[in-house]
Amino acid sequence: MKTLRIIALLTLFAAVISSNNSTAQESTMFFGMRTPQLAAVNPALHPDCKVFVELPVISSFKLAFSHSGFSYADLEAGLKDSVNFDYFAALLDEENTISFENDISLLGFGFKVDDMFFSLNISNRTDMFFTYPNDIIDLRNISKNYVGANNPYQLGGISMDIMNYNEIALGFSKPVNEKIIVGARLKYLMGGTNIHLAKSGMTIYNIPDPTNQFVEEISVDVNMELSATYPMKVYLDDQQMLDSLEMGNVSDDLLGNLVFNDNRGFGFDLGITYHPNSQLIIAASIVDLGKMNWKTNPNVFKSTGERFDWKGFDISPNNNTDIETIGENLADSLKNILKLKHSSEAYKTGLNPKLNLGVNYQISEKFGIGAFSRLKFTEEAIHTTFTVAANTKVGKWFSLVASYSVMSPNINSLGLGLVIKGGPIQLYLMSDNIVGAIVPKQVRSADVRMGLNLLFGKAEEVNESFMNEE
Repeated sequence: MKTLRIIALLTLFAAVISSNNSTAQESTMFFGMRTPQLAAVNPALHPDCKVFVELPVISSFKLAFSHSGFSYADLEAGLKDSVNFDYFAALLDEENTISFENDISLLGFGFKVDDMFFSLNISNRTDMFFTYPNDIIDLRNISKNYVGANNPYQLGGISMDIMNYNEIALGFSKPVNEKIIVGARLKYLMGGTNIHLAKSGMTIYNIPDPTNQFVEEISVDVNMELSATYPMKVYLDDQQMLDSLEMGNVSDDLLGNLVFNDNRGFGFDLGITYHPNSQLIIAASIVDLGKMNWKTNPNVFKSTGERFDWKGFDISPNNNTDIETIGENLADSLKNILKLKHSSEAYKTGLNPKLNLGVNYQISEKFGIGAFSRLKFTEEAIHTTFTVAANTKVGKWFSLVASYSVMSPNINSLGLGLVIKGGPIQLYLMSDNIVGAIVPKQVRSADVRMGLNLLFGKAEEVNESFMNEE
């Protein structure tokens, strides 16, 4: 009964901290999936073997996408015949997030020495998120609902980060005693490319011209800072503001721009597992703590925060201005609105740390249940996932996990994971949303991780309760 009370308290705690918006994550991996890739969730956990080998690409391929606002089917419905802004406004939350993750293993291996486990993994990772408010829909009503100097339209909370890098991770885990195992991974980061938009916004004052119904005076305050690593030539005007850009071609020096560059950083993962008895495991970890220093092709654009007054375009029937001139005037107006300063100094961005908490209880040798919570910290928000699952083993060669995840008020999903092991070959496939594979247009999140590993030898664990493969 004491063990069951512990499970109930941990599950309740995990559910409480998982009450905000979230992105799809591979939480199904935690429940009994004893693959080498489990170290990415908690470095204290490793496969039940003496040696493992990860082959290039085929050992681990991960892809995850999430949009908290609406699905592709919703997009089609909202664009049918014409754009239905009211339809989209009803779907959006106060803050909305689009996220994308890709992780490809390039090489890896691990081995056991006495009671210690060492590992090395080289992977290519991409992490992207974009946040925007539902107020963006109301921009269409600026001439109707936001009129006068004391009633401005305010748009804030727009941010973005796209990061691609290679990661070399050295892992280590060791039992402290019969009940506690600790683990860590030290990461050397080699940055490829980055686009970073710090939390930005603008304020628009809409003041009609009483002498001309076709002209309105718009005053705009823009607050924006955009950083990017990309070869380009920047031309400034006589006030040292951005005038024009000439984009370079990354492929002219592909390896120099993306691999053998000066974009470097460090990160680390920490994990711990606690086995109070032979049936229960409690695990906690924090992963992807670190920073990247972007030194190759850095370009930072920052608005001055000055207000720009724009008279707009005269669209009266008597105006004979041609389209080309209107386009040039629009480009000039945008430059004046943004008023961007440019810098070529190096800049830093952080990784997106994740805090994981999980509990797994083996009811019998072949069947277990558990709960898992993940908090992902981005620059502007915390994205969370809460998962409950059941796992089972069929003989010595097959393990199966079924899960249910709550990732926001709008995203609930059924997950499935399976591992097949024959001889040294371990095949696995897992997803937190199997519905996405059947009806991809209907879901707001989708993810999959799959691969083939080579495992050799049977390890003698301190505690064999966590769905070990015999």
